[in-house]
Amino acid sequence: MTNPAPLKSPRWSSATSSSKGDSTRQTILLAAATAFGDKGYDAVSTREIARLAGVNQPAINYYFKGKEELYRACAEAIVDEFYEHTQQAADEAVRLLQSTRDPNVLRGALRSVIRELSVLLILSEQHQSWSAFVAREVRNPGPAHQIIFTRLWEPGIELVAWLVAGIKGHRTVEPQSRIEAILLLSSLIGFGDGRSVTLRVMKWDRIGEAEFALIDEVVTRQIDAITG
Repeated sequence: MTNPAPLKSPRWSSATSSSKGDSTRQTILLAAATAFGDKGYDAVSTREIARLAGVNQPAINYYFKGKEELYRACAEAIVDEFYEHTQQAADEAVRLLQSTRDPNVLRGALRSVIRELSVLLILSEQHQSWSAFVAREVRNPGPAHQIIFTRLWEPGIELVAWLVAGIKGHRTVEPQSRIEAILLLSSLIGFGDGRSVTLRVMKWDRIGEAEFALIDEVVTRQIDAITG
């Protein structure tokens, strides 16, 4: 298989990882991402975010130097959350793409990547609180769109597209494999950002272990159905 040169194992920036343990900063980020997701960038003030976070307004400027930097920091934090939960599976998938053409091995790598992503999108309470932020950036690109696109959406879709192409025995990623990657990843959104609709349709009160196991089973069947 042609070496997938565009694929890189994502890493946290030193600036982001060094500040991750600061509880005040994280409290502000969570309050801000929730507020921005609910109302949008223009409709939220730093005063409101400070109130929601339970901090003085000067703390916003101390940590972020203003609303736009705070907004971008929310996007960085969300991307870092994805990396934290999926990086091991993504690293292994990249390694396998560069070392084997065995479709069964690559299929297993794709299952691992999608399963880790599913756990985050469906079961993580923190991601649920931030999902509206990401959904808003999809609908109406704002100051954080480029961060999420270049660090998360584009590399994530490319990784899955290379795995799909590899399962088919292709040496490059053709448009069909990229579309299949987008459809596969998009199918998870209905259980994350579209949770309220999904719960009503499925007549579920919540998505617990049994419900997640059923979702995982069906997604695995979709992956197993990928052929050349």
